[in-house]
Formats: sequence, structure tokens, C-alpha cells
Amino acid sequence: MKILLLRAAPDAARSAAELQKRGHRPLLSPVIEIVPTGLPLPSGSFEAVIASSAQAFKFLAVEEVERLRDLPLLCVGSRTAAAALKSGFRAASLIAPDAKSLTPLVAVKYAAPAHFIYLAGEDRKPDLEEDLVAAQFQITVHETYSAEAAEKLASAAVSALEYREIDAILHYSRRSAEIFLSLAAEAKLDLEQTAHFCLSADVAAPLVEAGQPHVIIADTPDETALFRKLTGFSLS
Repeated sequence: MKILLLRAAPDAARSAAELQKRGHRPLLSPVIEIVPTGLPLPSGSFEAVIASSAQAFKFLAVEEVERLRDLPLLCVGSRTAAAALKSGFRAASLIAPDAKSLTPLVAVKYAAPAHFIYLAGEDRKPDLEEDLVAAQFQITVHETYSAEAAEKLASAAVSALEYREIDAILHYSRRSAEIFLSLAAEAKLDLEQTAHFCLSADVAAPLVEAGQPHVIIADTPDETALFRKLTGFSLS
């Protein structure tokens, strides 16, 4: 299958390599670019570091890592924990499978009102912070990165979509799906015969709302489950 990847680099390159191993032909057209916010690390004393995205560690300065790396690390997802370790942090002391699962695990390990620093992106869902605050924890958010929208789709992607050469488009976030729909509309692309494979129902929501007829959702919100949906798929 020829598959359009919309992820930001280098995640797109990693996903493309895995797709190639599975016999697919990936085409990259990132619709977001991950850039640093440049914001200074907040002052204060924290009992632990919380992170829900691997991107959170990408732009930390050496001195910021040195200041935080001895604190317990509480992560959402194994990829986030691996990125932290690669950046110089110690192994995560707690890894939750998703954001909704983190707060109950934190509540078992820490007594409120423990104070945490949350390394996060500028554009994010508020659920994790809201859950932690509702559990009476103190949260200081440090926005380390921002996801900027691309101005247009790659010319190769536009051409492939125009000639209906794309068998599937992979969507990893709600925002990237929204940006893609906007860029596709600007390029006057007809997506009626395009299959959209989404990491979760939340990611799929903009596509469903836009009336896209072929939206497929992974059984679990992980890339392996997403790729599994590609097996044997055909619109014909």
C-alpha cells in the first residue's frame, strides 16, 4: 500500500521505516513542525517530573536536565520514558499506559498536595492537569515545545492524492488531522475515495465531523494496532 504519513520529523521517518519493513510504500508530508518555545525552566521545588510526550525532552538545555534528572520521573507511555532516559534522566519510576491512568497511580505513590513539574507541549489536552489538580496535587507546567502548522502539503503528496495513488493516510493526533483537512481543502483535494487510519476516536473526530466516509480507528491507541488495521485493507 502507498501510505501518506503526516507526522512531524523524526517520528515520521521512524514510522516510515517500520512501514517499509511491512512492505508498504510511505510518502511523507509533515503537517506540523515541532519547535522549542524557549521558555525558561520555572523556579521552585518539585517532588517529581511528569511528562506525557517524548517531545517534551527534545529541547531541554543541559543545565535544565541536570536540575531535574535526579527527581522521580512519572511518564505516560514507554516511548516518553525512553526519550527521557536518552536525554539524561534516570529511569522512570512510574509509567502509565495513557494519561487517564496516570493520576490514580500518582495518588497511590504521593500524598496531596505534592508539587510536580509537568513538561509539556504548548498545544495539549487539559485532561491530565485537570485530573491532577482535582486530586489536590500542585502542578507547575513547563511548555518546552510547540507544534506549528505547515503552510501547505508536500507537492508529491498533493499530486499523489489528486491521482488517487494514496491507499491510506495515517493520523496520529487530532490537531494534525484538523490541519490536514484544512490544507487539503486549500489544495482543493477530493478525499471521498481516501481511507483515513486513526490512532483513536478522538484523533478521528475531525474527519468524522467533516463527513469523510472511510475512517478506520485502531483497536488500541498505539502504532502497532494502527499498522495492524492496514493488513488486508482495500476500499475496492
